[in-house]
Amino acid sequence: MIEKLPEELTTGDAEIDSQHLKFITYLEELRLCCSHENKKQARLIFVKFLEHIINHFAFEELVMLKIQYPIDKFEVHRQEHADLQRCYLEKFRRILSGKFQVQEVLDIFEDNFYNHLLTSDKEFIDFIQSRQLRIQP
Repeated sequence: MIEKLPEELTTGDAEIDSQHLKFITYLEELRLCCSHENKKQARLIFVKFLEHIINHFAFEELVMLKIQYPIDKFEVHRQEHADLQRCYLEKFRRILSGKFQVQEVLDIFEDNFYNHLLTSDKEFIDFIQSRQLRIQP
C-alpha cells in the first residue's frame, strides 16, 4: 500500500494531501478485492470510498466558501465534484453487475481523480497559496 502521496500530486496542504492519499488507498484496496473476486468486501470498501469522497468534497467546498474563493470557480469545482460522485457510483454499479471490467473502471476512477487533482484542485490550492491563506475547515 502507498504510504506517501507522490510528489506530483501533493498540494502543499497536509489535510488535503492526507485526504487524497486515503482516496488512493481505497482505490488500491478496491483493486485488490476485485482482483480476488471478493464482491462482498469490494462493496464494503466502496461504501467507505464513497463516504470519504463525499466528506472530502464537502471539506474542500467549505474551505472554498470560507476563503471566499471566486464564486464562478467554486460553482465549476462543485459541479466537478458532483459529476465525479455520479461517475464513481454508476461505474461501480456496473462492476457489480458484471457489465464492466474491474481494471477498466478503476483506471477511469484514477484518471478522473488525477485529472481533477492536477487541474481544479491545483487551481484552488494556488489561490490559497497566492494569498498566503491557511486551510481551516
